[in-house]
Amino acid sequence: MKILHTADWHLGKRLEKFSRFEEQREVMDEICTIADQENRIVASIAEFERDLIKERTKAGMEAARARGRKGGRPKKVSDKAFGELVKLYDKETLTVEEIVNTAGISRVTFYRRLHAIRKDK
Repeated sequence: MKILHTADWHLGKRLEKFSRFEEQREVMDEICTIADQENRIVASIAEFERDLIKERTKAGMEAARARGRKGGRPKKVSDKAFGELVKLYDKETLTVEEIVNTAGISRVTFYRRLHAIRKDK
């Protein structure tokens, strides 16, 4: 435990009757202003980083396309094989349930691709 000097005790007694509320409020306002400025700086750095990531991603995708690579998930059924499934569907040789079970795709996928093909024609 630290022992106070007698002069410190006397100074404390004299300052006891003065209110320091205004000074404390000013200090808190200053701290809030500094914190707000810091948040703005951090936010601008984060935005800059996000823009860099977007640019690098675009550049990487363009480089991959230049090498002949395509993005995205590969199709489970090729366009040629799907054309055969559409023929079976149009001839009503098999039901939709049998077609999707044979191809290993979902009913939604079948109808989505069928709609895309018919929309292009």
